[in-house]
Amino acid sequence: MQLGAQTWLVQEDLSGPAAICVTPDQGSLLLHTRTTSLVRQLTLTKLDATGRVQWQKVMNVPGSTIGQAMLITRDGHAIVAGSRSQQPNNSDAILMKVRLNGDIIWERTFNFGVTDEVGGLSEQSNGEFVLALQSASQLRLLRTDQDGFELGTTAFPSTAGLTVSGLSLLPDDSRIVTLLRSGLPISVPEVQAMRIDPGGNIVWRDTLPHYTAYNSTDIARTKVQGSDLLLMHRDSVYRLNANTGQVFQRMNILVPGNFFLTDLQPVDDGGFLACGTTYSVQNQLFNQIWVGRINAAGVKIWQRLLAAPSLQHATWAMTTMPQGVWMLGGNYLKNGKYYSYTLRCSNDGSIASNRLEGRLFWDINDNCIADANEPSLSNWLVNVSLPDGRLLVTSTDALGNYSLETDAPQCTAQPVMPFETWASDCIPTANITFDTTFETKKQDFPIHSTTDCSLPRVGIGLDYWQPCIENTVSIRCDNPGTVVAEDVRLMITLDSLLMFESATLPVQTLGNNRFSVDIGDINPLQSIEFQAFIRPLCDPALSTRTLCISAEIETPDECLTPWNQPLIRATGRCDGDSVRFTVENTRSAAMTETLGFIIIEDNIMCRAGNFQLDALSDTTFVIPRNGATWRIEDRQPNGLPLWLGDAITADAVEGCSDIPLFSTGLVNDFSLYDGGIFREKECREVRFPFHEPEKIGYPEGRTNEHLIEKNTDIEYAIHFQNLTGDTAQTIVILDTLDHERLNINSIREMMCSLPYEMSLSDQGVLSIRIHNAALPDSARGWIRFRISQQPDLPDGTIILNRAAVTIQFDTIQYSQTTLHRIGQPLFAGVIQPQTLPELRIWPQPAFDEVMVNGGETSIEFLLLTDVIGRRFVRYPIQDNTFSVQQLPAGWYSIQAWSKTAIIGIGKLLKH
Repeated sequence: MQLGAQTWLVQEDLSGPAAICVTPDQGSLLLHTRTTSLVRQLTLTKLDATGRVQWQKVMNVPGSTIGQAMLITRDGHAIVAGSRSQQPNNSDAILMKVRLNGDIIWERTFNFGVTDEVGGLSEQSNGEFVLALQSASQLRLLRTDQDGFELGTTAFPSTAGLTVSGLSLLPDDSRIVTLLRSGLPISVPEVQAMRIDPGGNIVWRDTLPHYTAYNSTDIARTKVQGSDLLLMHRDSVYRLNANTGQVFQRMNILVPGNFFLTDLQPVDDGGFLACGTTYSVQNQLFNQIWVGRINAAGVKIWQRLLAAPSLQHATWAMTTMPQGVWMLGGNYLKNGKYYSYTLRCSNDGSIASNRLEGRLFWDINDNCIADANEPSLSNWLVNVSLPDGRLLVTSTDALGNYSLETDAPQCTAQPVMPFETWASDCIPTANITFDTTFETKKQDFPIHSTTDCSLPRVGIGLDYWQPCIENTVSIRCDNPGTVVAEDVRLMITLDSLLMFESATLPVQTLGNNRFSVDIGDINPLQSIEFQAFIRPLCDPALSTRTLCISAEIETPDECLTPWNQPLIRATGRCDGDSVRFTVENTRSAAMTETLGFIIIEDNIMCRAGNFQLDALSDTTFVIPRNGATWRIEDRQPNGLPLWLGDAITADAVEGCSDIPLFSTGLVNDFSLYDGGIFREKECREVRFPFHEPEKIGYPEGRTNEHLIEKNTDIEYAIHFQNLTGDTAQTIVILDTLDHERLNINSIREMMCSLPYEMSLSDQGVLSIRIHNAALPDSARGWIRFRISQQPDLPDGTIILNRAAVTIQFDTIQYSQTTLHRIGQPLFAGVIQPQTLPELRIWPQPAFDEVMVNGGETSIEFLLLTDVIGRRFVRYPIQDNTFSVQQLPAGWYSIQAWSKTAIIGIGKLLKH
């Protein structure tokens, strides 16, 4: 998962952050101190993996508190350390364990002298904690149990007059402590490092010479890197032998002017990432942010200097992120107020320190100005193009506001029009130039209506069909048009194996599992959503069956580009002893040319031809029922607008058989072709879903390569379940789209079981943020959307995607990776049986269970044909065994199939 560089956070009245920790959900936790005119307060800020604030809490500790150290424990909580003072020149050390929702688990206070402050914090391999305290002007190591209760302390009188600056642990739980000497002449060495064994004995102690002018803001920290230690001090990094303390490498970070390092992070190649600040000795002011990447030899790979928002500025902490980027934080003073910032940096050092924000609104009076009561446009997309060709996409929130960050000094912003009924005539595109860093530019977009047109649109969202229980289906009608859609009426059709229970709107039963719902008037930009409660029949034979629900706007107003040509509709049904496909011309215009159709048996194209229909006429294709999954596809006339339908219309019939032996799992191998805004169809399997997050791409595609045709839209569905043991309020979904093969600007028809916000990075990371979810424990949720391929991808192109779900700040959970390969999704004909090997089939004759051996190739399913040509399908076969108990007595020819081809033939006698 790769995220682009981004400014994450600028907040008022916060110092630091003193520490940044990566949380199990790939987000981060920041430790600040909030400074007001009255008191200082230890503050935590939780960010999700995209840098959005999930919560911020001032920790309720009496007195004035300062945050000084923090880590994430092995059990996924935060340990926060700092100091508390209730009177001047007197402080106690504090230690608290905090859940990642901000709740305090426990809190402890320690007092060993007049002043006790935390200089470092670590967790031992056994779960105990070690604190390096500056206590009574000397080092004191404090060891606590997992609940923060004191187990023992060791004071080091020889460190009197030194300031504790850092603490690290080696794999054997030895402690590395760094100390600074303050307030002495420049000629006195400034930094010391000590290794202390778990028993409190000093193993070695070294003093490092200083190389630059003394400054009271000195920082010294060590980080463990294999068997070495990296010690950061001033403008240099030292590499020490962890066993002896011997310095064997010094790397001087040459930065113009006066400079000191504030933090570093080792990386796997032996080098490190670092951040720091330049400053003015004369004015005691900090000038620039510095970030850099150094290799193991001490050579700079790259460095960046950014002008700070004010001269009084410092950069303090950084960490590496699982997404392959890293983040740093600091603070600055401007106009008498403290601000805390957090930046995210890409692997090449690109840092987005500027922000573009604005609002989209319906400019009803066409004056290009936001007037009172002109409505905001929520969930509209805004494209931001950068000079290097990157495209950033974001969406507006419920108030019509958008916001994104950029690392380029110029960009071009443009709102995306959902239909031709809307236009951005006042500002078609906006060219934005940033003059400095940390600058926010505002750009609003007035949106005009181009025509008076209502566009009632329908959408369906659901989880899997779970057998024997009531399933919730969300149905949404909205109106992205410009005038009221009057008296909207919705027609709902259910599979015959589904039972309608109830709905949150009044429903009229029409018979044959068809229902109608009077939605009423839908105002422009209004959305009306209701839930239908539907139960699959409680029958074990329904397992793995695919059942469908469709919804259609009755007599919609087609006021967009007129379509006066034929419109084809294909429908299928299991009727008596046959599968019947009806192809209908629903318009009063006759077809003036023939169009093609194909009929598919399972994955085999068994028939192709042409048809030509008069106005309002139809034709029917009849196929003997044999248990196969049958499908028909018909071409539409050229030029059919996308809002009215896809270029193909299709339908499928599953489970049409004289006996309970039939193929399943094939309906969603192909696209449903339910395009257009007035009609929606969703098909899902009947099964008990997994607890882990799942991501499915529809069509799923044929064979284990999931073959689909080029230019076929993909509908992705992400399913998740709350297993936190409590009601979940915050859910974050990151969906890493293949932005090189999918058109990330084409995302549409998004539905979610919960209210959401979304954004999209230039790397195709779709972020779905759900706040105030109130999702009960064990309850499930889902989100779905449609996206287009990049045009004309070549055969063999592979499209991979994976989603990550975090519920209530818990550990991130990944879905399986979806796979699609561009290619021919159909078999055109069957290999001649005489060229195939004979199957070993036993026992003969058979009564119940039958074993089939197809050699080294795994058998996926069987095709059985009796002596009069009827085909019976048992799909899938498991462990080379299938049951013939339901088959009539007689002889059968058998074809054994892998996922891609016939692998053998044989005969079977059933008694």
